[in-house]
Amino acid sequence: MITLSRDLLKDLECPICLNYLKPPIIMCSNGHNVGACCSSKIKECPICRNHFSPIRNLSLENITQGLKCTCINYHKGCSEVLSLELIKEHEAICPHGIHPCLL
Repeated sequence: MITLSRDLLKDLECPICLNYLKPPIIMCSNGHNVGACCSSKIKECPICRNHFSPIRNLSLENITQGLKCTCINYHKGCSEVLSLELIKEHEAICPHGIHPCLL
């Protein structure tokens, strides 16, 4: 299994909602990407302010669909390895992570 560095995973985050990019991934004319979760809500790139066109980044879509990564809490004993689509949900409830008190 290839473990992705957190730096690479940071590049696979939507710059608006910070979730991992999910198809359709749309890009601006400078190549910045936004995921499906936010692409319909904006008219310009949050990074360079160029307008988005309906051009999908198919290569990045294919790459992100096949990636799996370890939980951010792996160094605390979590052994979960999940797709980018599921990892953030797991990390929010991971028993090895720190969670705010609900009281």
